[in-house]
Amino acid sequence: MKQIKFSGDYGGKLTHEYFTTIRRWTQVKEDYYKNAYGETFAVIHKDGLVATYADLISTSESILLKDIPRGFLMLDTGTETIEQALEVFQQWKIRLGTPMMVLLFKQAKPPKQERELEWKTITKVLECETA
Repeated sequence: MKQIKFSGDYGGKLTHEYFTTIRRWTQVKEDYYKNAYGETFAVIHKDGLVATYADLISTSESILLKDIPRGFLMLDTGTETIEQALEVFQQWKIRLGTPMMVLLFKQAKPPKQERELEWKTITKVLECETA
């Protein structure tokens, strides 16, 4: 299964039915994500744990950070001002002239093997609590 890593859950976006991520653009990344369109990704939090599963439903071509609408930057980063949003990108050395790409995800059910694993874990916890 494909994975995408998030260093933070800005504004709690990973719990929303739809969420975006703005990533530094390279031709290799654009090709990778366009070829992965429609696939389910394990969304990995910085602690290495799976935060959720999501289907990739849209990818953009290269767009400069300065050309992404301000409100969209604020929404994506969970910030209240454009200055705060830009600070989030600056921590990764991303400037206004940096080419970026936007990915849109929709929450998905965990794959069958993950659901079975979760059920086994829940069953074991319940067995321990009743013992």
